[in-house]
Amino acid sequence: MRPLYRHAAWAVAAPILTYAAFIMLGVTPFVQRHILYAHKLYQWWQNSDLPQNWGFARNQVTSFHLPTEDGESIHAWHVLPLPVYRQHQEALEIQPTGHCGDVQTSESLRILREDPSAKLILYLHGNAGHLPSVVRAPSFHMYTATSNYHVLAIDYRGFGTSTGSPTEDGLILDAYAALNFAMVKAGLSPDRIIILGHSLGSAVAAGAAERYARVHGIDFAGLIMVAGFSNLSDMLSGYAIGGLVPILKPLRSYPRVLRLILGCLVDHWESAKRLSNMVNIVHRNNMEDDRDKNKTKGKKGNQRRHLRVSLIHAADDNDIPCIEDDRMFATAIAPLIPTKDGLEPTPDEIFALKEQRTKHLGKGAFVSEWREGDVYIRQERFPHGGHNNIVLHPPVLLEMMRIFEEAAQRRQ
Repeated sequence: MRPLYRHAAWAVAAPILTYAAFIMLGVTPFVQRHILYAHKLYQWWQNSDLPQNWGFARNQVTSFHLPTEDGESIHAWHVLPLPVYRQHQEALEIQPTGHCGDVQTSESLRILREDPSAKLILYLHGNAGHLPSVVRAPSFHMYTATSNYHVLAIDYRGFGTSTGSPTEDGLILDAYAALNFAMVKAGLSPDRIIILGHSLGSAVAAGAAERYARVHGIDFAGLIMVAGFSNLSDMLSGYAIGGLVPILKPLRSYPRVLRLILGCLVDHWESAKRLSNMVNIVHRNNMEDDRDKNKTKGKKGNQRRHLRVSLIHAADDNDIPCIEDDRMFATAIAPLIPTKDGLEPTPDEIFALKEQRTKHLGKGAFVSEWREGDVYIRQERFPHGGHNNIVLHPPVLLEMMRIFEEAAQRRQ
């Protein structure tokens, strides 16, 4: 019977030892970032300089590289909306195809720059793959098929043909480079730009938007976070690949060990805190502006700020649980809730206040809206879409329309 016991012991010990070895490797920064970003999962057999391979019209997409302020070169696509493309089709079709070495001379940039009504979506994708991977190319098709929305999408450093290696600060700098291109090279005002982030990209979007709001005092038309997460630590503690293969979930029964492992994270992606920071910045600025105007009639106050954040998640997301949006919404609105006797609102109080502003739309679906002056936080739970296909579902494109409509009203 001893060989039988030995085999049984190994059958139990082998998975535990393998899991322990995986965790030990995962605490090292090099391996950790490869697991988190999966940036080396690149389809080398696919030439992302030939967007026609993904069903785009000839030169509807300009493929080029952007420099970042720290010296990296990131791959980008500028996708023209088809109605605009149709107006300039003859001029576009005679242009060379493939990689554009000097985007400043491209016909597509000229079209964007000379259109005073142009609107742009900065698309920040999730981890793994490259620009056209998974649902990315299909989503670009959907956003540009009938609208006049341009799409600017980037591969972060270390992804696809972009140089460098991914880090939290580095990815935010990559988004910075894209936004700088849109505002400086293309000449778009911030109120004509929506930052759209999916999955990991939602954290990049929050990081870039928060830094622009805090450092430069710039507010964009809107920030859309699709299938996002509140912070990396909380997300990983309950994360399972495809909802089936747990990463750190087994360690939740051992909180000290879990805290020790999470303490080794080199990137943190505190999206909820960044949303809270933006709310504080905009809300306090506008309160000061109101006080100045009340004190002295005709006195010029601070420049009026605005913030439009949209959280969209599918109820059947098996990768990042939709409860993450609940956490982000609660953290974002907390600065807008008056304190009682100096005490912050409790989670139950926040939930009750949120429920008053929630419209339930059937099983697994609702919309919660919180408006406070020029701060608007919106959360939509959609019943279907999973983790990836949600970017192709109606809530995302409809929210783009609402955001641009509100931005147009503010300009009037």
